[in-house]
Amino acid sequence: MDFNKFSNSGLILQEHFILFAIYQHLQATVNQYFCYIYSVMFIKTLIMDNAEYWIQHLQLIPHPEGGFYREIYRSNIEADKKGLHYTFNGPRRLCTSIYYLLRSGEFSRFHRLRSDEIWYYHYGSSIKIVIIDQEGHKHVKILGQRAEKAEHLQVFVPGGAIFGAELLNNNSFSIMSCLVSPGFEFEDFELFEKEDLLQAYPKHADIIEKLG
Repeated sequence: MDFNKFSNSGLILQEHFILFAIYQHLQATVNQYFCYIYSVMFIKTLIMDNAEYWIQHLQLIPHPEGGFYREIYRSNIEADKKGLHYTFNGPRRLCTSIYYLLRSGEFSRFHRLRSDEIWYYHYGSSIKIVIIDQEGHKHVKILGQRAEKAEHLQVFVPGGAIFGAELLNNNSFSIMSCLVSPGFEFEDFELFEKEDLLQAYPKHADIIEKLG
């Protein structure tokens, strides 16, 4: 009988058992690592999906039209009154930009600016922006990232138009930026009373009841 053969087989089996044990240990370690990574990502997502997190970290304050904002840029270049529309009563900065946040149940109430404004989508729910132009026609634009649903990453609102906004999703929020040119001044900002809008645009009563 060849005892060396049995001895070698035993050594091979022992090596296999050792390799299998190492494999199981490594697999467990990898699984623990990925569980840790996924847990961290999940917790981070939960935190970031909280509007209060962004309000605090972006240092946002309540806006008169609704929602929260903070101005983050004001151009050093000044546009002289001579180069502006006659409705401006003095010089304005070339442009200004703010962070803006809306939560579900809040609205950007109907208001009007003398300047053009561009809204830029950043994060969260899609936003419905309703515009009533100077001829009284209503236009609806969706600010968001789903191009297949005709959403836009940026929406332009011409100066002189009346406009407001609301979120499309419940139990959510959205973060965007708004660039105004010529630069924003509160004296160029007009917030409307619901009754005045209903009288001026009765055919848009449904949306005025909500955003007025």
